[in-house]
Amino acid sequence: MRTRLLVWSTLALRAVGAQEPARAVGATVSGIVRDSIARRPLGGAIVQLVVERAGVPSALSVVSDSLGRFVIREVPPGRHTIGFFHSMLDSLGLEPPQHQLEVRPNEAARIDLGIPSAERVRSAVCGGTSAPGRTLLMGFVRGGGAQVAGAQVTARWSEISFGGGKPVQRSPQLVATSASNGWFAICNVPSNGMLVLSASHGRDSTDVIELEMPADGFLRHDLHVGVSQLSDSGSTARRIRRGDGRVSGTVVALADGRPLEGATVGIVDGPQTRANQRGEWSIVGAPSGTRMLEIRALGYYPTRRAVDVVEGAPPIRVALPTLKAILDTVRVTAARFADRYKSGFDDRRRTGLGHYVTAEEIARRRPVNMAQILRTISGLRLDATLVQTANVYDSTGAAIPQYATSNSKILMRASVGDWCYPAIYIDGHMMQDLDADDVNMWLRPEEVLGIEVYPGISAPPEFQPGMTGCGSILIWRK
Repeated sequence: MRTRLLVWSTLALRAVGAQEPARAVGATVSGIVRDSIARRPLGGAIVQLVVERAGVPSALSVVSDSLGRFVIREVPPGRHTIGFFHSMLDSLGLEPPQHQLEVRPNEAARIDLGIPSAERVRSAVCGGTSAPGRTLLMGFVRGGGAQVAGAQVTARWSEISFGGGKPVQRSPQLVATSASNGWFAICNVPSNGMLVLSASHGRDSTDVIELEMPADGFLRHDLHVGVSQLSDSGSTARRIRRGDGRVSGTVVALADGRPLEGATVGIVDGPQTRANQRGEWSIVGAPSGTRMLEIRALGYYPTRRAVDVVEGAPPIRVALPTLKAILDTVRVTAARFADRYKSGFDDRRRTGLGHYVTAEEIARRRPVNMAQILRTISGLRLDATLVQTANVYDSTGAAIPQYATSNSKILMRASVGDWCYPAIYIDGHMMQDLDADDVNMWLRPEEVLGIEVYPGISAPPEFQPGMTGCGSILIWRK
């Protein structure tokens, strides 16, 4: 689909710069412009009413206010065409809407205008293929400040079905190709769930980003493709992706807005840095394009966010909730309730599908911290990564990033022999982006009831995060 100016609007635009004939006193046309997708008034819309005088079309134009209201005065009687222009129409790939309006002499006329609802947009784009309970995902692919035609956009998600007495996990995907103006649309992706989205065009690509799908059946998300180069991280486990981009922002506590000094901020598989005492951070040498940003701070729930590493991008503000707000502390005094976890641990242990470490084994090893336990488990290792600690400025004022080595990333050997980052669960709750330092901070070896390690997709379905395929580590407390 491509935004096209309608015939009447083209004539109207031509007439704007021409000398308009004298207007006779006429009627008043008023109304409200609404954004039916966002369910709010649409300010800044250019409302145009096209009239014909002696066979010559001319335009009466006004701009809607912050409440979406508009008033056009001195409208001659007759049957006219009215519509509006707004950047949201272009961003959605929609044509400017037009309506016929009958104006009677000396009478006020009322007409409301608007961007179509999500349901109507979905029906217009997907047609007969639109399925109930599904979402339309659309947007534009851009690169280097221009729209990119012919880019491949892929959406994937995870589904679990039951057949033959056992769960079966599938990873459906849908692929679209961007149009000549960079616009793309993918129909019938799941609603109320998570999916991953990526785009590629030749050597340019985005990260695989995570999106939470809305319940109303419509989501718009633009993508920026860019090039990244691989450089050695000092470890055989992985290589760091770099580029010439820059991204900056602040990280604060959600509860009170306090800056989180020392918070780790980084591009996934790319450069990292730490926030200063004001919570400010800046990453230089980031790969350009749409990337996944990870933010972690001790005692706070980590988060991931899709960001656009492009020239002129505004600073990013991230507010982290405390772990208490996500997973509050529960003191268990009934032994029978605690046995529930141990029973499940022992039942899964008997299946022999994973690797298991009991509390008795941990006590015999006498580890100082949890990292020592993880190092001894077959198929796990701790990654040595580079962390940007500060910037040093040369005589010209150019920033020179300073790096230090951190041995905290937890890696699992994948089924194909590579190393990857497993999902980590504590007491059945998935904790995003934990490293060994975080685990050491939150758990002491003597508090651990058992550890389960599942490579690949061998973990029980409830402990398999969608789309990773790496594996899972389960840690149970006493």
